[in-house]
Amino acid sequence: MTTEEARLFLQAKAPDADIPPDKLSSAPTWAHTGARPAHGRFPLVLLSPGLAFPRATLTGLANVGLAELYEFMDTAIDEQFGPDQFVTAQMARLDIASGYLEWVNAGHPAPLLIRGNRVIEALEGAGTLPVGFGGAAPQINTRQLVRHDRVLFYTDGLIEEHETGGEQFGEERLINSIEHVGPMTKSVQQMARSLSHALMRERKGMTSDDASLFLVEWCGGTADHLAEIDL
Repeated sequence: MTTEEARLFLQAKAPDADIPPDKLSSAPTWAHTGARPAHGRFPLVLLSPGLAFPRATLTGLANVGLAELYEFMDTAIDEQFGPDQFVTAQMARLDIASGYLEWVNAGHPAPLLIRGNRVIEALEGAGTLPVGFGGAAPQINTRQLVRHDRVLFYTDGLIEEHETGGEQFGEERLINSIEHVGPMTKSVQQMARSLSHALMRERKGMTSDDASLFLVEWCGGTADHLAEIDL
């Protein structure tokens, strides 16, 4: 993406966002054709209504700071939908070399820190208004992870589900499910799938509200080993 393309993109999608075009255009883009996942690894695929934009768009935004990312999304949604519509979100950045985690929680439960297959802490922190109200300053939380720590980000529908007149599923039952599934799985992918299936069973297949989970593990080192690329 050239600087002029970045300027036009920001002008069209977020005219009030204070993001310099050269910062967006200079962000590196990692994209290769014919890339094969390494054995036992799975690629993360992002699908977006913005597929018509250059592929630099998503990776470019991923390389700006969390405050700028929140501002960009907040402005775009506010201008497109007005004050009656908003989006809850969690945005995070993990330094894969150091394990330093930053996140913005805009309307979701606190992420859960998992160590040794046990939930040791809910990562409580400053909250931020949901995306789309316009003008809110995001509160960035930080945490230094230990190698092989896992962090579970999830939506409130995961714990608020309940039968009519019954109790909500609740955070305690979620934690019990995590600690039951963890020792029976090895990889983060296996744990995420098994946890998803276990929660569906526990909830008797009910999904009346959005129930999403995203599990991250910091393994330490670099990410160079995660994909084998044929150029």
